Amino acid sequence: KIDPKDPEAYFLFAQVEEKEHNWRNAFANYQRAVELAPDHKRAQMRLAKFYLEARMIEKVSEITEKVLTQDPGYVPAETLRIAVTAINGRLPEAAKQGEALHRIHPTDPDAALLLATLYLAQNRGAEAEVVLKKAREASPENMEVLDGLGTVYSRTGAVQKAEAIIKKMIELEPRIFDHRMKLVQFYDQHQEYGKAEAMLREALELDKDSEMRHLMLAEYLTRRGTAEQAEAALKEAQRQLPHATKIRFALGKFYEDRQQLPQARTVYEALRDGYKKEPAGLEAQVRLAALDWTLGHEEKAEGQLQEVLRENPRSMEGLLLQGKIALKRGSGK
Repeated sequence: KIDPKDPEAYFLFAQVEEKEHNWRNAFANYQRAVELAPDHKRAQMRLAKFYLEARMIEKVSEITEKVLTQDPGYVPAETLRIAVTAINGRLPEAAKQGEALHRIHPTDPDAALLLATLYLAQNRGAEAEVVLKKAREASPENMEVLDGLGTVYSRTGAVQKAEAIIKKMIELEPRIFDHRMKLVQFYDQHQEYGKAEAMLREALELDKDSEMRHLMLAEYLTRRGTAEQAEAALKEAQRQLPHATKIRFALGKFYEDRQQLPQARTVYEALRDGYKKEPAGLEAQVRLAALDWTLGHEEKAEGQLQEVLRENPRSMEGLLLQGKIALKRGSGK
């Protein structure tokens, strides 16, 4: 607000958005930084990485060539240029280029990550480990290097080392949810379900107001625990966050999936009555109409559905149910 044409502010804002996984906002802010400062190399590199993820190879090449013209040998641009070579099916050539770059910059994180990735693609896990361990010695708190090393350990079967790396990432950034989720997935993959659940509960303790964390715990308990545990988790979430409608809809869906329709109806009726013509109330009414249709109360179901569509003709849930009803009646068009 103080200086709306400050490219560095946009760049930093983009980094925050990227850390929060708000990809669209991150991309837009990196673009704005480059518009304001066409020679902003770091912003250009972040944009190029977005394009690489989307396999928009021409855009990646366009950016990297522009940066390398300005600054020959700039390591982040060189790594992206080599990555394009690999993606274009020339993996051995890319590996040789990666090795050459790494010899010149043996501790650079970008060069190390590129070469390790290329080695892994060639099933050369031991060599990838050596490269990343050297990069870690030079940058012990670089999260991308740590993440890459953890991936190498997982791929090569070094389970305890992989676990230690993820725990180190949590230690360095204790409030970043993704690190804890990585450990949850690690434990789940190795069938250590109790540890995975404990990590989800630990993450929830750090942010009890997070709907997402409550829902992820309940979902995990549904898959790996018991129905009773999952129901208890959802009810506790509802107690702690009484106005969180996603949690209440999740509880209703939980009951529906188990054919506990009276309990589901109670949840949806409370939402309908509490939120009336608001989006949550209308969605609850659609859920009630679906229950009535399932139970054979067709006239009642359609009456509720039409009431919703009068209030909101663009109700996604309402239109989907209307379509399903038409299909069941054989009215394809």
